[in-house]
Amino acid sequence: MSDQLLWDQLRKGRKEALEQIYKLHADALYDYGMRLCQNTDLVEDCLHDLFIYIWDRKSHLGKTNQIRPYLIIAFKRDLIKRINKRRKNNISPIADRDYKIADEGQGAEDIWISKEETSGRHRQLEKSLQSLSKRQREAVYLRFHQNMSLEDIAAALKINNQSVRNLLFQALQKLRKNIGPLLLLIIILCMIEYKTGMSGLLRKMI
Repeated sequence: MSDQLLWDQLRKGRKEALEQIYKLHADALYDYGMRLCQNTDLVEDCLHDLFIYIWDRKSHLGKTNQIRPYLIIAFKRDLIKRINKRRKNNISPIADRDYKIADEGQGAEDIWISKEETSGRHRQLEKSLQSLSKRQREAVYLRFHQNMSLEDIAAALKINNQSVRNLLFQALQKLRKNIGPLLLLIIILCMIEYKTGMSGLLRKMI
């Protein structure tokens, strides 16, 4: 069933459509949420509330032929809002190590590299990932792991399409320079085909 048809079924109140959407996209949304905030309770609550929201508002939802980008944009907006609210009010009961926005201080070993793997290639990839800015890593993740269009990435990052192209170009240029074109190609192909990585090499993207 196409995304457009599945979404239309949801808008008509078919609960099985909601269940199918959850099965298809919940894991990807959870992974994305954990990249933004290393707190499972907050991410799970936000994910749960997202699906309650779209069910409660099903008759008011607009049309879409790409469900995942729609969900990612809504999910990120709500999660960032909750993170900022907790920080502003200083009421978070969460330890610092479990609650932070991923940025340049986050080690790439927590992003792509399996803890069990310590080969020189993995260390080289880790170093290369650390050389990317947060925005570059996020753009690459959304483009190749989530298979989002440039327009949808632009909406998620709140920038224009040309800025997305620039981020992707700059990120791939850095990675190509640091790890070589062959390994870069293998990584991208694995991200597209398997989503979870190459024999445990790629855990998450960003």
